[in-house]
Amino acid sequence: MVLALLIGTILFGVTLRFAHPTGVEALPFVAVWVAQVLHAPCSIAYHTFMCMSPKVANFWRRMDLTFVLVLNLLTTFALGYFTWGLRGVLVSCAIDAVIVLVGIYNVMHLKEGQPVDRVKVVTLIGISALGYYVPVTYRGIGAAISGRFWLEFAAALLMIICHSAGGACYALHWPQRQFPVVFDRCGFSHNIMHVALFFCYNTAYPYLWWELTNKHAWAPLWP
Repeated sequence: MVLALLIGTILFGVTLRFAHPTGVEALPFVAVWVAQVLHAPCSIAYHTFMCMSPKVANFWRRMDLTFVLVLNLLTTFALGYFTWGLRGVLVSCAIDAVIVLVGIYNVMHLKEGQPVDRVKVVTLIGISALGYYVPVTYRGIGAAISGRFWLEFAAALLMIICHSAGGACYALHWPQRQFPVVFDRCGFSHNIMHVALFFCYNTAYPYLWWELTNKHAWAPLWP
């Protein structure tokens, strides 16, 4: 997570420096970075303190999962802005906010020592992530139909593959379930999930840069 935040911050700075977003158009870039900044400390703290008392571990587990959902809400705004337009993305965020609140409600009811239902967690996070996967996929398919496979289609494909593969590995405890002991120290499902999401979320910066640069080629559906 430290590396992800560092790379994300560098990409954020480079994007602002060379893409020159101004006014409201800078908000999607800020939203992606703020999402990472808010979530990273909670994730780092959870993985650092989870070996302490059950009370401490449960507190940071709740914070980690809560801010994953908050991250998805902010990313919904960021990756939907140039596709839906401002009014459209605000409606999308309002819908996603309801899903996020339901998820947070469930997270806050996790008890000390209660095992995490990984399938349920991935389902909640996955549903809240639809807020940005719908516009990304919609725009990616539109670009592919027009014969433009770079960058919108490629970014959409990379995000979907990384998010789906990472979530599936985490939910199914793969590969450690099939290969006991082999992946105890490195390469187990939680590692794979974090690596996959590292690529998934940091793809947002070049994707938004591309959208800003080519904004005149795409008319927002609800500006």
